[in-house]
Formats: sequence, structure tokens, C-alpha cells
Amino acid sequence: MGCFDFTYADNGMNTRGGKGFLYLSNCFAKAARLQNPLRYSETDWYGRLSTPIGAEKSLVELDIYAIYGAMLNMADDASAPLSGHSDEAARYAQLIRERNFNNGEFEGLEDILRNDGIDYFFCMQMACPSAEKVSVKALGGQNAKKVVPKCMFVGTMPLLLSRKKLPAEKGDDISDIAQNWGFMTDSDPNQGCGITRNHYMVYRPGAEKRQANG
Repeated sequence: MGCFDFTYADNGMNTRGGKGFLYLSNCFAKAARLQNPLRYSETDWYGRLSTPIGAEKSLVELDIYAIYGAMLNMADDASAPLSGHSDEAARYAQLIRERNFNNGEFEGLEDILRNDGIDYFFCMQMACPSAEKVSVKALGGQNAKKVVPKCMFVGTMPLLLSRKKLPAEKGDDISDIAQNWGFMTDSDPNQGCGITRNHYMVYRPGAEKRQANG
């Protein structure tokens, strides 16, 4: 099933009920015609976010793991590590581009891509080899600090939610932004049952070949 409470990559706190930004791969953002990063007004305990989309800025609910799964499978993106559901990812992006959310096909695609997102997200995590302090850069009103991450992510495609916009250069893709920041989103170990502070997952992509979904 996966965990559906996340932590912000910038402040290490739980995202539930909070607003922020979801970073997209450039390929997926273009295919789905979405703002990147995607601004959202809140997330819930099922791993869904609410975001204003379209000229009327109507609130739409999208599944975070499904978006992540679509990014993992984009055939036109050489950095996307999966390929088994590239047709589903392309169709999912097309339906978002057409703002066609309320149908059984969209929900079915979400189910397929969500599973890919969950599997990859957890399979690519490893325990940090030592209890070494790592620096978190200052951002906005947040001072620089030292934290001791317990986990690192070795996959090529990060999941990246932040409370504030992260430093980025024009043309940077999601992996560039995460690598520059040094951290990415993790699942919250407390899952909303306690206050989470300074929970960070290091982004340390390793050599990984594109693979078909298993």
C-alpha cells in the first residue's frame, strides 16, 4: 500500500493539510500542461493534493504517487527509469492536459501508476551508512541547520514536495533541483500520529538502467 503521509523536503515536517509545491519532471509537466512546480493548497491522509487548474482555477484532486509513477514511466524522458507503463503514463498526462478527470479511465490509470510510484519509492531507499550530520541550507526564513538523516534515496527520479520554492536555475529538471538541495520527500514515520520535525531523506542517485516494470 505504501505510506500516504509525506514530509517536506525543505523543512522536514509533515505535509498533511499544508500547502506547498510538487516538483514535476520537465517532460511530464509539458505533456500534462501543468505549472512546474505545481502549487497545491493542501494534501490529505490518502496521499492526494488539491491544486487549482485551468482558467477558472477550479480545485482538482490528484494522487501524488500516481503523478510520481507517471514521471517514472514517461517514454520521451531518457532519465525516466521505468518503461513498462509508458502508454498509461502518456494517456494519464493527456487526460490531465484535457482537464478530463472525472471518469473511470482516469481512476484506472491512477491505480496502475500509483503502484509503480509506491514500489519505486520504497525500493530505492537505503539506510544511511552512519549517523553523520548533514547540512541543510538556509531557505527563506529557515536558518541553516545540521540534521542526522536515517535514510537515503539511490534512485534517479526523486519525489519532491516543498513548503517553499527550492533554489533552481532556468531549465533545471527535478533531479537537478533535488541534487542541488541535497534532500527529497520521504514518508512520515509518524504517519500523522505525532509531531514530525527535521525528518530528511538524502537524495543520492546511483547508476541505474532504465527497466521494464516488474
